[in-house]
Amino acid sequence: MHPFVIYVTWHPLFEDGKHYAERIYQTFNRNFADPFSRSIGIPVFYRSISNTGSEEEVPAAIDPDGAEHTAIVLLVDDCMVIHRQQWADYLQQLVALDKGNHQVRIYPVAISKTAFSVSDVVNDKNFVRVFEKETTEQKARFLTVTLAHEFCRLILGFQRATDPKQDSLPRLKLFLSHSKADGVEITKLLKYWIQEFTGLETFFDATDISPGELFAEAIDKGVGNSSLLVVQTDIFSSREWCRAEVLEAKRHNRPVVVVNALDKGESRSFPYMCNVPVIRWKNESAADFSSLIERIILAVLLETLRHAYQGKLIEHQFKTFLKPGTDYKLLKNAPELLDLVNTEEASVNLNRHFIYPDPPLGNGELQILRRCMPGAQFSTPIQLIRDEAKKSASRDKFTIGLSISESEKMEVRGLSTDHLKDVMVEAARYLLASGYSLAYGGDIHYSAGFNFAMLLKEMVMTYRADYKGENARVTNYVAYPIFHTISTALEAELIDVVRFIRVPRLLTWP
Repeated sequence: MHPFVIYVTWHPLFEDGKHYAERIYQTFNRNFADPFSRSIGIPVFYRSISNTGSEEEVPAAIDPDGAEHTAIVLLVDDCMVIHRQQWADYLQQLVALDKGNHQVRIYPVAISKTAFSVSDVVNDKNFVRVFEKETTEQKARFLTVTLAHEFCRLILGFQRATDPKQDSLPRLKLFLSHSKADGVEITKLLKYWIQEFTGLETFFDATDISPGELFAEAIDKGVGNSSLLVVQTDIFSSREWCRAEVLEAKRHNRPVVVVNALDKGESRSFPYMCNVPVIRWKNESAADFSSLIERIILAVLLETLRHAYQGKLIEHQFKTFLKPGTDYKLLKNAPELLDLVNTEEASVNLNRHFIYPDPPLGNGELQILRRCMPGAQFSTPIQLIRDEAKKSASRDKFTIGLSISESEKMEVRGLSTDHLKDVMVEAARYLLASGYSLAYGGDIHYSAGFNFAMLLKEMVMTYRADYKGENARVTNYVAYPIFHTISTALEAELIDVVRFIRVPRLLTWP
């Protein structure tokens, strides 16, 4: 059973519906065009096109049985309101899932002012009032911040307080770590906006950490539901208690987000404040300041959600593939040198197996970790699956061909070309990391946008230490006339990675 799944449903005539769905996909799953960035990885499926492809029919039903938690994002616009009779039963089914299973939540989104007329069965839900925002970007950002907040609640098991002043329900402890010498003003602004303008005061308990109060004591008060927001000013890294708070947060495997507010600079950067999300603080105008605060809050929410989700995912996946008795440690971030010594034991086990979230580290970082702990192993969940599969496969390295094409039934099944490209990138990533060579045919775009050839280049150089050898190349079979789109400059740039084989036009008989 999967820990968490998201469904996005909208009327097929709603032109911006797919835009919102793709934004949700890239925020809560991953951006396939940047395969090396850290992502949350929650599966996101679409529900818009009916089984027959007709715009007059509702999409396929949603089955929540395969996930511990299911979130249903309902984008309600004028088109859905106009066709509310056709959608009445479908909406009734969605609401029934919510009421009948506390693990399922439906989140209606009011794209237009008329959204509240779509159905009486939905009206008891609190709509996300996107229509109140002005620009498309403001609407999309407001939606993602709100959904990130709600998804954190769902996966962490936090209930919503019916009274905004109610303090009895558990809340996420957001500790603001800063230097009293030059970080007080920014910290007060952050705390004020969280409490007054974001609507998150019943979820976030934004608390300053006083000088001398270690994060270890604060996290005990937060019962493990704690995140650290660091305000990195010029003085921060020179203060012992500030550094101690970061070290304690990492030792407890808690979410950390850094607001980089450096002005003139710092004489020494604190090396253990890396490997975490960083947001640049800028002296924004009044019109842009709320956007900056939203980006910071979103970063905290997404990192908190990623920790909660990846913790459940790794816990679920690793048990199947680790030998009994294996000394392992589960990490929420990619491993770093600090993780090798962060242990409660008297001595460090040099043969420990570190399990961390996907994607896997590149060769450079792994070499440093292995030099410090030669007997240790470092694996992501999919690498564990890969290693298990390799036990029954031939030890000889061989070339694996990749074939990809669109299907007429993709949208009916809740998939899109984004899902297709994502699968292509992920399959290539793990095959290359496993030491296999790749072959694929056709045009996977050699121009701007989704350029699979360039992504392959980066993945080969990252995951293949022997990428300059003949056997390590990616072979691309390109048929006529597509190979004319391959420029000389591109072929020269990919010379050590991709070998192009131009397939000539077949002879035609009169």
